[in-house]
Amino acid sequence: MPDTYTQLFNSYAHDVQRHLVMSEKETLEQLVQLIPMSDENRVDLTDRLSDFRALCCAESLALGIEIGLRLNREITAF
Repeated sequence: MPDTYTQLFNSYAHDVQRHLVMSEKETLEQLVQLIPMSDENRVDLTDRLSDFRALCCAESLALGIEIGLRLNREITAF
């Protein structure tokens, strides 16, 4: 079974994640060019963006699970 998950990840998520990382780096470079900042502030900005993304991902996962549970409860009620 793990081979199936690995294959699915490689087929769907791997390219998306690689694109997201490249997009994040490009966005950060654009911000650095638009906003003059020191290397220390650049690292701080990167950390804060990563924290924000992790928070959004966790919130999205929680909402997805909640909606899935509600749908499951409604489907089994019929």
